[in-house]
Amino acid sequence: MKRRHHFSWTSTCVLFAVLLFMATTAQAFGVGGYFQYGKADAEIEGFDDDTEKLGFGIVIDTNLAKNRLINYRLTLGYQKTEFDSGFDADGLSINNTLGFGLYKSPSMRLWFGPSIRLNVDVLDVEIIDIVDVGIGGGPELGINLHVGDHLSAGVSLSYQYMFVSRVVGEPVDTVFEGSEHLITLGITLFFRTTGDRYN
Repeated sequence: MKRRHHFSWTSTCVLFAVLLFMATTAQAFGVGGYFQYGKADAEIEGFDDDTEKLGFGIVIDTNLAKNRLINYRLTLGYQKTEFDSGFDADGLSINNTLGFGLYKSPSMRLWFGPSIRLNVDVLDVEIIDIVDVGIGGGPELGINLHVGDHLSAGVSLSYQYMFVSRVVGEPVDTVFEGSEHLITLGITLFFRTTGDRYN
C-alpha cells in the first residue's frame, strides 16, 4: 500500500514568509542558517522510544550584537528523526526563544531565556500513516561571537519538556499521548544588518 503523507510544505513556506516579514520590519536584525543535533528520551503510552534528531534551516534574531537586554530568535527548518525502535521520520521544527543578555560586549553576547518548540514528524512506515506532533518548552543558553561588522557565529544549548501526540491512521485510527525530554545543541551563522552592532 502506498504511503499517504499529509504534511503540507506549501503551508510551511507561507507561514515562514509571514514570520520573516514580521521579523524584518525591525530596525536591525540578523538572518542566517543553523544546524541542530538533539537527543530525546521519550515515553508514549508506557513505551520508551528514545530518538536522535538532526535538523537544519533558517534562523532570524532581532538582536545579535546590540547593547540591549532582549532578543527574539526564530528557527524554522527540516528535521530528521531516528527512533531506537528502528523507524525514522521526516519533519518540521519551529523554535521561538526570548533571550536576555547576561553579558554584552563588542565581540560577543551571552544570553539566556525561555524557548517554545513545535515538532511535526511523519514516520516512514509502509502500511500505515503515523504522525508525531510535539510541543513544549524550557530554558536555552546561547553565545554570539561577532566576526567583523556583519557576521556572527553562535552556539546554543537547550532543554525542553515536550508533550507528544502520536496520530495513527487507519485501520488503527487513534491517538497515543506521551512526553519526552529533549536536549538540543545548535550551531548558527548569521549575516547582520548595519544597525545590529554594539553601541
